[in-house]
Amino acid sequence: MCTKLDFLVITGKHSFVSKFLGCEIQPAFADFYELALSYSDDDPEKKSLLQVYNLLWREYPKRNPGEIIQLLPVL
Repeated sequence: MCTKLDFLVITGKHSFVSKFLGCEIQPAFADFYELALSYSDDDPEKKSLLQVYNLLWREYPKRNPGEIIQLLPVL
C-alpha cells in the first residue's frame, strides 16, 4: 500500500509501461507533475518530486539501455 508520499517508477519498453500503468505514459507523467506541484513551495518533498520528474521526463529517454540514473541524492 502506498501513501501520498510514495511513488513507484516503472521503466521499460513503451508497451510494457503503458500496460503496467493502464494508461499512456504522457498522462501518467502529467499526474506525477501535478502531484509534485500540489506540495507547498517550502516543502522539500516538492523539490524532490520535481527533480525525479525532470530526470525521468528529460534525461531517461536519452540514456542507453542499462544505464543508471540517480533519482534522489544518496544520504
